[in-house]
Amino acid sequence: MNKTAITTVLAAALGLLAVPVLAQNTSPNGVDQKFINEAIQANDQEIDQARIELRSTSDASVRLFAQTMIHDHTESNAQLAGAAKALGLDASSPHIVQGMNTMPSAAPGSGGAMAMSAHAYMTQEVTDHQNAIGLYKGEASNGSAQTLKTYAADTLPILNQHLAMAQQYLSSGTITPAPKQSQ
Repeated sequence: MNKTAITTVLAAALGLLAVPVLAQNTSPNGVDQKFINEAIQANDQEIDQARIELRSTSDASVRLFAQTMIHDHTESNAQLAGAAKALGLDASSPHIVQGMNTMPSAAPGSGGAMAMSAHAYMTQEVTDHQNAIGLYKGEASNGSAQTLKTYAADTLPILNQHLAMAQQYLSSGTITPAPKQSQ
């Protein structure tokens, strides 16, 4: 084989090896935009409801949980907005998400949530975090933009901690503070 033939064969082989890498880093698509919309809306609703619960409860464990929700979901929205912007996607949250954080509204059409009992709030938080975990697992597994897949995978442990905290409250009436995530 001459040098030209060897170079051609090597270039072709390297090209075949690059195909899976390119497939993993494909451009974002409608599924990714849908994930962004749903995740930001869910985060916003978690923050809003936590603020309401902070104002209405004296239960120290619920207050700890609500403060954790405000901190972690605010941080999550900032990270997601940065990832979306880098991909040229919209990170605003004008959409209502069906099935995510179904807290009752204060009045029909008002969009505002009302305070609920500590038990009802924490029960809802279990459901909301189970839904969020499903959403994030789906993006981590099936998203097309690697940036969003990584964000989703990195956020799952935090969502699992939130779920465990809410479940702990429902079983014991108290919450042990979750360890801080290293960033």
